Formats: sequence, structure tokens, C-alpha cells
Amino acid sequence: MRSLLIRSVLFGLLLSAAGALRAETVGYWRFEQGAVTNDSSGNGLDLGQTGTRISGVSRPASGPGSMLSTIPLGGETNDGVSLLNGKGDQWSVADDALLDFSASGFTFEAFVTPVLSNGWTVVAIKAEEWRVTIGEDTGKLQFSLNNGSGGWVSRSFVPNGTDSFAGGKDYYVGVSVGPDGSAAFYYQDLTEGTLFSSTADFNVSVTNLTSDLRLNGSAANQALLYMDEVRLSSGVVSASDLLPVKGALVTDFRVDGADTSSIDLTWSNLAGSVVVESSTTSLPLIDSVQDSFLDSEGVSGIIKLNLQAVDDSASRFNPFTWRGGGQSAGNVVHTMSGQGWGVQTSAKTNGDIQDSEALILTFDLSELSLGADQTLVLSAIDLFNDVDAYSGDIWMRNHDVPAGTAGAGMMLANNVVTFSDPMPIRDGDQIALMKGSTPVRLGTLKFDILPAGFNVPHISFALDSGNMVVGATNLSADAYVTVQQRESLTSGAWSDVAVTSGVSLAEWTFPMTNAAGFFRAGSSDTYPVPRFGYLFKPVDDSFVSGENTTSNYGSNTNLSLRTAGTGQKLFSYLKFDVDEVPSSISEVWLKVYAAQAVSNTVWVRVVDDNAWDESTITWANRPVPGDIIKSKDSFSKGWNTFDLSGHITSTGTYSLALMTSDPDEQVLMSKESAYDPVLEIRETPDGPEKPVGLFAGGSMYGSYGNNAAEVKSSGFDTLLLWSAKVKTSGEIYYNLSENELTQYGSYIGEKDWIEQLLDLKTAPSTVKRIEFSVSAWGDASFANIDALIEAEGTGEDSRLYQSFKVLRDVLGADAINFDDEEHYDVDSMVEFSKMLSVLGYKVTLCPYMRPEGVWNPVYEQLEAYQPGLCDRIYVQCYAGGAANYPEDWNTKFDGDLKVIPGLSINPDDAGGKTPAEVEAQLSEWKDHCGGGFIWLHQQILNQGYGVSNVANAVINGLE
Repeated sequence: MRSLLIRSVLFGLLLSAAGALRAETVGYWRFEQGAVTNDSSGNGLDLGQTGTRISGVSRPASGPGSMLSTIPLGGETNDGVSLLNGKGDQWSVADDALLDFSASGFTFEAFVTPVLSNGWTVVAIKAEEWRVTIGEDTGKLQFSLNNGSGGWVSRSFVPNGTDSFAGGKDYYVGVSVGPDGSAAFYYQDLTEGTLFSSTADFNVSVTNLTSDLRLNGSAANQALLYMDEVRLSSGVVSASDLLPVKGALVTDFRVDGADTSSIDLTWSNLAGSVVVESSTTSLPLIDSVQDSFLDSEGVSGIIKLNLQAVDDSASRFNPFTWRGGGQSAGNVVHTMSGQGWGVQTSAKTNGDIQDSEALILTFDLSELSLGADQTLVLSAIDLFNDVDAYSGDIWMRNHDVPAGTAGAGMMLANNVVTFSDPMPIRDGDQIALMKGSTPVRLGTLKFDILPAGFNVPHISFALDSGNMVVGATNLSADAYVTVQQRESLTSGAWSDVAVTSGVSLAEWTFPMTNAAGFFRAGSSDTYPVPRFGYLFKPVDDSFVSGENTTSNYGSNTNLSLRTAGTGQKLFSYLKFDVDEVPSSISEVWLKVYAAQAVSNTVWVRVVDDNAWDESTITWANRPVPGDIIKSKDSFSKGWNTFDLSGHITSTGTYSLALMTSDPDEQVLMSKESAYDPVLEIRETPDGPEKPVGLFAGGSMYGSYGNNAAEVKSSGFDTLLLWSAKVKTSGEIYYNLSENELTQYGSYIGEKDWIEQLLDLKTAPSTVKRIEFSVSAWGDASFANIDALIEAEGTGEDSRLYQSFKVLRDVLGADAINFDDEEHYDVDSMVEFSKMLSVLGYKVTLCPYMRPEGVWNPVYEQLEAYQPGLCDRIYVQCYAGGAANYPEDWNTKFDGDLKVIPGLSINPDDAGGKTPAEVEAQLSEWKDHCGGGFIWLHQQILNQGYGVSNVANAVINGLE
């Protein structure tokens, strides 16, 4: 690896440049009033003083030195700082055996405020062993190790250019170094909040001599203005245990060297996203959006990228066949300052490929190891340009298609500077960035690890007997395919091609002519937004046939649709008796299940005549359909919805007719099947703008049900019953295996619980919503759900459907909460959610890690299927999620949805808090919160806090 900088964004990961060495605090100097020189570690390494111009003072209320009011790691109040207003005046610690780090390595941390001048400032030095310095004019955080021969080996980190250290601003600096000299730098501008890091290798070992440890520089150096919270630890402190960690940690791994012919990305057992990004310096930058929420197992090795420029020549490069152009063998990667990556060739020594036809990227994954269930995808490409808009095309060649053959190249995008559709990448795949009329330089590549077989939209092109064949697979529900054509590869206007929409799997064939020799295709998703409401099944449904005009099909399990000549038409009819509606109707949805994808339009027509029934209706006596009230351009296989809002406004009988423009018979499922059509009326939601939730386990069940009365008047508006666990048989038990709730589609739990849960939402009550939280850490519920769906589907006769229908119909659950901490299978969670939607449930998520690759795809697919079905995302900010922050998680999900952070009231949990601390924390987060929740009801009882007091802490914090 050469000329490389790798940047990772981590949330609470244990990052170590030198391995998992045990770290223990050796000295901790806090400069608190009345104990300015005391060592808070308990090791007795109190500070001595050289000079009279340094002192301990109260922390300023504003301005320099004021930013660190509390210590983020532990929450301690910080009242004092050290004022260092003179060159050569220092704090010191006499040499001690505790300061011998030759066998363990060490970590040095401090909060510093530089003076308003330029020059080098020594933060700490142990003469002839090691030193930490900052350069206000250069922006460098520098660490030096003695080489054992009287000289120094130094490495620097410039986290924010020359502006990294400004006079009068407060910063955190830290260095972790292993005994072998491998090190990690840490830097944080306290006014900005992101913790940056970089690694380096000194190639020398830590030595031990007898010099004193001194804080602040000598008379030859600049003095610091303030210093505070100086901590020295033996061993390498993990990133999550550093003093300032709050939010994202960004780490850079630098490898020195010159320009290269390829770029090697070492994954180092990290899963997540790796972003290759060109920097404004002389080195490329690899920026990894890597979260601790993503599984770090199963990924290792190297991604190799080979870049080549394709020169202008008589043999022009053709991306459609991936042939020609004369690729130069002398290419090396070259970074244009502030302008992205170019490629040096023998003819172009300046690295500018503006005059070349294309930049070619070839992926070598021969040394990358993935887990059996993992897929590498290229999820984003960004370009640097000298103009506002890029005029070229982005093409891809799959390694399965030989270069030089028709259809080898597939266009990904045109005239864009950013492309962000996930594309699976395999060994040998290639990307071509065509320059068009503007320069092309690569800015960013983003890689993700996703589950194998993930439903990434994929559009393919192939040439067959002079025709262009466009295929679409893995499109999400209701995805619309658009195809455009133009005469020239690089010029001319694109024109739309008439094409029907396709979902899941579709294929179109277009003749190639002089005016239409080049094609491109894309897809987009749209879907209506349902809300929670009332469910009605058809009292009658049937289809009629224009070929068999007197035949009745009312007992069939299917509803058929077809358009053709009069003798071939198939229409379907539905009738609903709506005997109750809410006082405030927000939306109305018709849901029907398609046995296969329908690639043509489906219409819903109003039928005014209700005097028909399914046992007698035929083509000859069918009621005449009226106006079209809703249409869909296509259907996906499975559940589909029509928005009928405004057409059903009161109780009564309503008849509808379904028709299609498809010339082939299309099959929907009737009420005689396991997938009944459903009419869903949703009531305007009743509840606060920011929900206040409480997780409760066994403390709300059986003999403990009397606790419900206190919760009812507490102020909590959402009760999450944790946890509903699904057996391999599909049966559900609550919390403990002996608390069985369902069996063969019947409720077998505590009979009193039915009334207790019903009463919880009966006025007067603050509780408006009850959710059952499924699974827990170490539980196999979601693996069992996956297996049940694979074996039985999600129809009415499936055991999964029957069990969750019990929780809905008998116990009145409003939503099902996903607490999957083991299985993490996106596809089965999505199918499970669709089944729950047909039962009238909302779906909520409760992750503590893996937003990308798991929870974001689940949420996005549910939004594509039925926006608003997943209306809440609860994020655990305690225990394994103690390093989570809502503002970070909000960026993981599109739209205006804000996550709902949860805090633990259990003092034994990482991040556990008192009610006062809950209020303070939520007050700090409130602008980024969609609400708040508390874990766990039993702990409120154990600590004696009072349920109402804790609810008020959440409510007050969110105000």
C-alpha cells in the first residue's frame, strides 16, 4: 500500500493501532480547585511546578478554556483548568516505575488551548523518551519517539489542514502508542465535536530512561494558554474509552509513498462502507463510513483498484462492447490538487486526463474474503469536475460478459456527478467514466457489505439480432422502469421510449436504428402512505369472463384480470360492508395480493349497483363499472395497495371493479384464498408529537398486572411489551418460556391480561399505544420467523399469521417492534412486516447497531412498499448502544423521520442514568429526537424512582 490515506467513521468501536493491550490509568491530572496538583488516579503521582506563572484557575465561563464543562466519558463536572501563561514554566512528575511503558505502550490525552500566535508548542515531554507537540501554523499534531541513539523519530497528523489549531480555541489531543512503536493519533475541536484519528508506524520501540514527565514547553517553545484533564494510561486505550468520545470517530490510516499504479484497500476485518475519496493534498483519501452497528465479522483482505486512462486515438474506446481506445500500460494514479484523481500516462505527465476518452477502473478482489452471506457492492461514485455538470456517461462491465462482445457494457448513469445505486462488485468487474465534453476525474467510490442476495435493483442490456434487450430484476415494490434512447454515444438529446412498467422481473426488446443506437434505463419508486385504522374483508368477490358469459367463479380462490377482445376480457368485483368508521378518517386503502407481477396498468372503478353476490354474478348479469377512481401502472408479486381516500367516507356497502390493460391473464387472490383482499380505514392518529415510551417485561404480566394502573396515569403514552418470542413452531411466548401466549391460532395466556391491556388504553389514560417487542439479544425469534416464511409463506393459514393475529385481535396490540439482535436478515423482516401490515399493525424498529446494511434497507424497502408502515425507529443509547447519538442515526434514514433514542434507568448498564440525567441528556438531544423511551420498567421499580417521575423526566427533556 502506497500513497494512501484511509478514513473510517466509527461509533464506539474499539480502535487500536497496536492490538488489544490492556489499558490502565497511571496518572490523571484534573487541575480542580483546591486540588490543582493532585493525581486523581490514586497512584500518588502529584505534580511539581517549575516557574511561578502557571496556576490552577476556575474554568472560564466563556471564551478560551470554557468548552469542557463536563467530561463526556464519565459525565463529571469540570470546574478547574491550568493556566499556562509563560514560556518555560511547566508542571512536572518525577520519574517513577509506573512511567515505564517499554513493555505495555501508553496513551497520553489532554485538553489544550493554544495561544494566539504561531509556532510549535510542546504539550508533554519525557526527555529522551517521547514528546507530544502541536503546530499552530502548520496544523500538525506531532508525536516523537526517541530512537535509542539520541535522535527522534517523528510522525504528524494534520486533521483539518493548517486550521487544525487556532489560537484561543479548545481542543482535545491524544496519542496511543504500542510498545513496538505503532501509534494512533486523536484530535477533536470541541466546538465541532467530531473525533478524528490517524495511525502511524514509528519502526522503533518505546524506551525507558529516568527523565521527568513535563507538561508545557521549554523557554524555546510557545506556551499553551490552557491545559486540562491530562490523563496518562499504560497500554492502548480503546477509542470508546477515550476522554472526549461523543458521536462519530473519524480515523485516518496513512501509508507513505509516491504515486501508484493501483490502489489497495485493506479491509482489516471491518464491515460497513469504505469510501475511496481523493483529498485536496498530494495523497488519495479513503473515507470509510464504518459503524459499530455493522457486523465486523467475516470480512478481511484487500480490495485492489487498477486505474487506467484510455487515450484518444484512431481506435476509439467503445463502452458498449468494452473494446478499443488503446489503454496505456504506463498509467499511475495521480492526485490533482483539489480536483480528484487522474491517471498519469507516458504522454500525460500532469495527471490530467481531460483529453483522454475515459478513466477505467478494474476491481481485483482476489485477496478479499467475505462471509458466506455477504456481498460487496459499489454503492456510490462521485466525480470531481472543472465544470458544474459532467457531460459523460458512467458504464459498467460485469466480469461474466467478455470484453469485446456486444452488450459487455451497461450504462449506469449519464450527465451526473454522483451515482448512488448499489451495484454488486465481483472480481474482474470494471467501471468506465466517459469524459463526454468535460474533464473527468474520480472523486469518491463508496463500497458496502450487504447480505448476499439483497434486492438491489438491477437493469441489464444485451444485443440480440439487431435488437436491444433491456432486462430489469430485483426492483422493489411498485418500481417504475424508464428507458431512453439517442443516436450518439456521447451527444444528442435523450428521448423517452414508450415502455410499460415492470416490477420484480421484466424484459423489453427495442429495435436498433440509426436514430436509436444507444439506450439507457432507470427506475424510481413511488407509493402511497397508509395509517393505522379499521380492517374489512370482502363479503363478496368474484371475477367474470367475456368468453364464458354465463359462468360463475365466486367460489374460486383467484380473481382474474385481462384485456383483449370482448370474448377474452376478465373483470373482478369486490364488495365490502363498512359497518363502522372512525370519527376522523385520515386515509382509506384497498390491499390486494398478486400471485405474480403485473407489468401493465390495473384500474379500480366504482360500482354503484350493490345488488350482486359472488354466487350468482356472471359476465351476462354483471353490474356496469363506473368511473376510474384509482390506477396503478403495475403490480408487484405480493401485497399491493390503492389509495381510496375520499371515496369511502361513511358506513355503507361499497362495490369495486378491478380491470387491467394487460393482454395476458393476471391472477389476484380472492377471499377464498389464504390472502384475502383487505379494505383498511385509518383513523387520524391520537398521541403526542414526540412519543414517550416505556419498555416493560415480566413486571407487566400475570400476577404483576397490577403495575399497569401506575403506568396508565404515568405520562408514558407508549408501552412496549418486551419480549414476544417466536418458537420454531410459530407459537409465541412472553419473556419466559413458561408464559405461552398463543397456540394453534388461539390465546392461551393469562386471561386477566386481556382486560388489563384493554384498560390501559381506556380513558382516562396517558397510554395511547401498545407494542409487542419481538426477540432480544441471544434469542432466535427472527431466525425462526425467517424459516417459517420460507416454509409456509405469510398467508392466513400460516402459523406466523395466526399467532400474530392473536396479539392483534385478542390483546389489542397496535404495533410490532423489531428487536432483532441476532439474525439480521433483511428480506424476511420485510416480508414479515408486509404480513403485519395486512393485520393492521404498525411496524417499529429498535436497533443498537448496523444501521447500514440491515436497518436502513429494511426501512427503505418498507417505505417503498407502504410509506408510513414503519413509523418509528427506536435507537438503544445504552448498554451495547451506549455510544449512539440520535443526530448520527437520523442521517442513516431518508426523509423527515427522527429516531427515538432510549436511555436505561439501570445503573448497571453502560450509559445507565438517573431521572435527572435522563432529562438533561434528552434536553441536549431534543432537536434531533422524534421522542424518547426508557429501559426498563422493572428497574424503575428496583430503584424506587417512581414511574411518573421517570416519564416526566423524558417529557421535560423533550420540551
